[in-house]
Amino acid sequence: MLYQPPRLTRRSYPLSWFHLHLPSRQVSFGVRLYNTMAGFAEILIELLPTDKGGRRSPICLSTDNATPYRPHFRVRSGNGEMLGVEFVDGPDEPVAPGGSTYATVRFVYEPEACYDELVIGAEFDILEGDRVVGVGRVTRR
Repeated sequence: MLYQPPRLTRRSYPLSWFHLHLPSRQVSFGVRLYNTMAGFAEILIELLPTDKGGRRSPICLSTDNATPYRPHFRVRSGNGEMLGVEFVDGPDEPVAPGGSTYATVRFVYEPEACYDELVIGAEFDILEGDRVVGVGRVTRR
């Protein structure tokens, strides 16, 4: 069964006071403005099995982990830029190679790097160095 995170708002992230009080960024598309969760996205990921080039060991995505998982994403329909992310919420149990789960990521290099390609529905590869270890899709931004 897939881990389903609770519906998150800006104030439910387990981060510092500074992060909790950042206003939602407004992204302009034409005349209308759309609110986004500043610096975060909810995603669905699928890790590749080990025999297909995936990881050899499970990854821990829970908030209890002292060292968060920090891979790069490369949007499939994008320009090939690698985007650094940090997993800030996920299932309590480690995710084994070949498994899938919902999780929340924080954009590590925002605002210096542009994460606008990670829109709802965007599909991406999960990279560790130059090796693809999984795939994913943005479910909420």
